[in-house]
Amino acid sequence: MLKTGVFCGIQHSMGFTRAENVLVLLKLADFFQVDWLIKRCDLHLISCLEIPLIDRFLLIGHYRLPNLKNFFLHLSVDNLRIFLKENSDKLASLIDSQIAGKLFFELCIRLVTA
Repeated sequence: MLKTGVFCGIQHSMGFTRAENVLVLLKLADFFQVDWLIKRCDLHLISCLEIPLIDRFLLIGHYRLPNLKNFFLHLSVDNLRIFLKENSDKLASLIDSQIAGKLFFELCIRLVTA
């Protein structure tokens, strides 16, 4: 009942007016296990330019965002190379995170085989 009460107004008038809203809603949706809201946040994060790309990448591991993960897996080789080079310091810490580390490995393999 709490889940429905907290999120009932969000479902019908979903508008992410600020990037911070997406992050707060994603945290709440994860905590209360509101799958439809997690999916909406996942889809919105793909085109949310207010949040840096590396920060969006780091959300994939914690929240398991399949659409955002797919976005990164389909980056062009040139864009992928730029992304990895510009964010190498933050990406080095992903070894500890199994999901994000696996995705990072997949991106590196794709870059090498291109």
